[in-house]
Amino acid sequence: PRLIAEIEHHRELHRSRLELFHTFAAEQFPPETTRTGRKLHQYLVLRGGIGVETFFVDWCTEVIDALEGELLDPAPAE
Repeated sequence: PRLIAEIEHHRELHRSRLELFHTFAAEQFPPETTRTGRKLHQYLVLRGGIGVETFFVDWCTEVIDALEGELLDPAPAE
């Protein structure tokens, strides 16, 4: 419960950052834009950030699902 709430909070932080990065990508790097030099480098860094934030949103979701499943069906103590 408390741990799950904390992970949900972190997931929302990553989701917000991911939305911001997608907005930057749409505004600054439209699909028809030619990317070379500095613009290419900026685009690649932004794509890396999108990948990292996507990973963390997905991972937080996986952890939340696992912990909620454990609460519903607790395993015997080891």
